[in-house]
Amino acid sequence: MPLPGLWHVTWPLFVSLGLSLSLNFTDAFFLSRISDSAAAAAGAINPLLGATLVLFSVIGQAGASVAGRLHGARRHDELPLTYLVLLGFNLVAGLTVSGLLFALHPWAPGWLGLRGEAAEAAQTYMAVLGDCQVLKAVQLAYGNMLNSRGATRWVMVEAIATNVANIGLNFALYKGYFGVKATVGLVSGATMLALLFGMLFTIAVVHWQLGVRFPVRSSWPKLRAALKPILRIGLPSATEPVSYQVAQVVINLLVISLGARALATRTYVLDKVVPVTTTKEVAGTGGAVSVTSTSYILVPGEKVTLQQYVGHKVEVTGMMVPAGDSKTKTKIERDNAPDTKITTKVDNDKPHFQVMSVKQLAEPCM
Repeated sequence: MPLPGLWHVTWPLFVSLGLSLSLNFTDAFFLSRISDSAAAAAGAINPLLGATLVLFSVIGQAGASVAGRLHGARRHDELPLTYLVLLGFNLVAGLTVSGLLFALHPWAPGWLGLRGEAAEAAQTYMAVLGDCQVLKAVQLAYGNMLNSRGATRWVMVEAIATNVANIGLNFALYKGYFGVKATVGLVSGATMLALLFGMLFTIAVVHWQLGVRFPVRSSWPKLRAALKPILRIGLPSATEPVSYQVAQVVINLLVISLGARALATRTYVLDKVVPVTTTKEVAGTGGAVSVTSTSYILVPGEKVTLQQYVGHKVEVTGMMVPAGDSKTKTKIERDNAPDTKITTKVDNDKPHFQVMSVKQLAEPCM
């Protein structure tokens, strides 16, 4: 029996997001083998890195939503431009953030209240992984291109490969296979190499598997017009997750006053608790992908089967059927015959309507 549409798209996202969060756990685990101060440094800096990563992630999800709607409406010729502006925004923002974090790495740990060995470890960790923000920004842009096509399993494969690379490199350092002793800089460098591998893998899948080609000669007015709907969705959505990360920075300030060991303890605990709290984010992303990927515009004489419309209106011979109502599920089966059968379920009642044609699919309900 095939999986329901939402679960079919969402379960790889559960795996990929959980594995992306496990990168922090891997860092903390191997840094703890160096010292508690090294693990504490990662715990102090990760919320700063996370505040920028959630911005890239939310903008990427907004881009996937817009692109998924275009894909569902079979406006395939508009997809490359949407992908291009999504990548352009994340690339520029990633470069800006990476440069800013690197420029501030000598002072930021001290501003957070870290001193001594913990401050030195935090400076190194921030200098290396701060530069990696652009790698993750680009990977998130490409990953959401895959999400917009419902190809979430490729994103899951990338997350698995990135984690395998990260754990393998760190384990080799821990065992001394490279002939050097593990340090904060080398552990951070292993994570950077793993992120680079994940980014290159995702780029290869998008261009070689999906065959995406960017319209790089598009005019500025077209680029701005394509970017506006992404920012209109993404920027307001980023408020809550960015605020959460800022709150974690404030909490860290309080914990740091108790000492490096207290901060290290918080780091160990959060690395196990945070993945559990991501369920609603994954389900929301999967829902957006599932909905936008099945929102088709019906054309006279075309054979189309739609499992469900969510948040859209269908105009049927002058009668408007709201398909996003919590009490209404609409299944439309259309063939080449002039008649269209519509089955609407309302409060467990199942009336059947025979109509002549489906005129149009209206704009999404807001």
